[in-house]
Amino acid sequence: MTGDALRAGLDHVARRPFRLVPYFDPAPWGGRWMQRVCGLDPAVPNFGWCFDCVPEENSLVLRFGEVRVKMPSVNLVFYRPVELLGPSVYGRFGAEFPIRFDFLDTMAAATSAFRCIR
Repeated sequence: MTGDALRAGLDHVARRPFRLVPYFDPAPWGGRWMQRVCGLDPAVPNFGWCFDCVPEENSLVLRFGEVRVKMPSVNLVFYRPVELLGPSVYGRFGAEFPIRFDFLDTMAAATSAFRCIR
């Protein structure tokens, strides 16, 4: 893949809906709901949160034929902020993505991180 092809791919993504690679993180206080719903590794005791649509945390995968390139999605934000965010959002926030999705999971934990002491 050439640099021109990569830039063309980023240009393409900046102008239409796309999906980032969600990041799931275990936590001692986490639960099992995301694990079940999202098909996560059942060997991990508890997943506490998922970051999605957070360019500093999530990856972007571009496919060029058989070649897949995974990169930090913040590369897209810095490369084409106006095209991605629009002029008014860019004017207000600059090259900072103003939306963030965090999913917290405390449902049906495999083990309790806290215990009541009587």
